[in-house]
Amino acid sequence: MKRNLSAAVLLAVLLMAAGASAQYRDGAVLLTVNAGANRATSDLSGDGVDGIAAGFTLEKVLADGRFNAGFSIFWVQSEEVIQVDEDQWNRVNYSSVPFVMTGRYNFLNSRFAANIGLGIGLHTSTRSVYEGTSEERSTSVSAMALNVPLEIAYFLDPDLYIQLIYTPTWMSASYVQDNMVHTFAGGLGFQWGN
Repeated sequence: MKRNLSAAVLLAVLLMAAGASAQYRDGAVLLTVNAGANRATSDLSGDGVDGIAAGFTLEKVLADGRFNAGFSIFWVQSEEVIQVDEDQWNRVNYSSVPFVMTGRYNFLNSRFAANIGLGIGLHTSTRSVYEGTSEERSTSVSAMALNVPLEIAYFLDPDLYIQLIYTPTWMSASYVQDNMVHTFAGGLGFQWGN
């Protein structure tokens, strides 16, 4: 019993010590890999379309952990079936790949970290309409992208964190209504340096 109590106290001290230094470190590099879901509205049917999302962010921590700056690439994909004629339905696939330069303000930087950011860059979007079993019509566009990511991270140790992120993204000339896609993702992040 005494040995178990000693082991529990030692484990608590180690966890608290790791937690004390678990935060974004000035000059460190952050790599976060995310996966989740996206929500948009179809410009063809006006219906909501759900899909998947995945990507990564690479950033540098600046100004004593108050800011992060870097870039983010992610991929979103959705699909719907639309009625073309009275007896014809076609499957439509939407995909986009926004690449944005990011800047984030960390308004909370401890074991729990939170930030809001701004990303500006480009996107490439494609809409593919499948007519029958093998015919496909595909169109693509590249244009400006703008997003405002909101993140909450929890440090498991000083160099490893998990995060939740919500990102509304506006992509000009895209194939979704109002050019808006909302992404909800979870991620695993790594911090190294300083």
